[in-house]
Amino acid sequence: MYRASLTLELDKRAEDYIKILDKKRTYKRSSVVAKRKGDTILVEINAEDPIALISSLSSFLKQVRIIGNAERLFDEKP
Repeated sequence: MYRASLTLELDKRAEDYIKILDKKRTYKRSSVVAKRKGDTILVEINAEDPIALISSLSSFLKQVRIIGNAERLFDEKP
């Protein structure tokens, strides 16, 4: 079993992020669980092999990047 933990410190934005992110996702060879604790999001990834671990981590971080990009778009002033 391969495992990875990730902590995202997002200040007050953590509440907004956790509402949008997949909080619990199970794939064929891995699972991802995200929880909010105060101003941080804690992510635990369990996988059967290193490739599945990297893929799950990449997928989760892609969601975070998309949310961040959308946030910047809405914050821009015309």
